[in-house]
Amino acid sequence: MESKLDFGKSLTLAAYIAKTDATRALLANLNTLIAQLESARNVFTQGEDELIGMSRRMRNGLLVQFGPNSDELEAVGGIRTSERKRAARRPGPVGPVESDGSSVATA
Repeated sequence: MESKLDFGKSLTLAAYIAKTDATRALLANLNTLIAQLESARNVFTQGEDELIGMSRRMRNGLLVQFGPNSDELEAVGGIRTSERKRAARRPGPVGPVESDGSSVATA
């Protein structure tokens, strides 16, 4: 290309090359920041997983020591066994049933 290429209003080859170099530098900086963020997220996730595991072990120790229906379990946010909602039973089909489990249509 001709090095004196000029379209006016700062549209020169030199200005274009300078802007390209600046944009590459910005991209390199962005990629560095993204790598640092991913590393920080991994450290956070590992710490969070360790905290979750510790909470589970402490809750299980509390269950062993005081039982699943204790005031202590409730005090740390657990639900007593006696207060758990039982699963509702779904009513079965009314009337004759086919061998595949579907109900027979009656008119």
